[in-house]
Amino acid sequence: MDTMDRSALDEALNVLGALLASRGHRYEVVLIGGGSLLLRGIITRPTKDGDVLGERRPNGSVVRMDRLPAPLKQAISDVATTYGLKDDWLNLGPGSLLDHDLPPGFESRLEQRDFGRGLTVWLAGEYDLICFKLYAAADHWPAR
Repeated sequence: MDTMDRSALDEALNVLGALLASRGHRYEVVLIGGGSLLLRGIITRPTKDGDVLGERRPNGSVVRMDRLPAPLKQAISDVATTYGLKDDWLNLGPGSLLDHDLPPGFESRLEQRDFGRGLTVWLAGEYDLICFKLYAAADHWPAR
């Protein structure tokens, strides 16, 4: 499957959360991009993947993950195999955004979604998603 609609993404994340819990793991990640827009109901077009910005800590801060922890990476791969998704259907593509300042108040606008006992996904706020899209557009602006 090259793309996922809201239902497919929701199902994949629920299965991922259940799988992580069954293996004794729990993660809290921050999702941005199309996956966040889709789960928030802002868009209806399918997305190719879920972009993980980083890990949310108990104190509410968001920290960069240089790589996915092995148990999370394996569970993502197992869900991909089961559902015919790409291996990177959930990835750290936008982690470099944490090399810069996040929009002020970013953490306060995160919306919590629990996917079983093993996975909590924090969805970026609408304002922040717009900021990230503008940043991406400026970063890819054609040179003159």
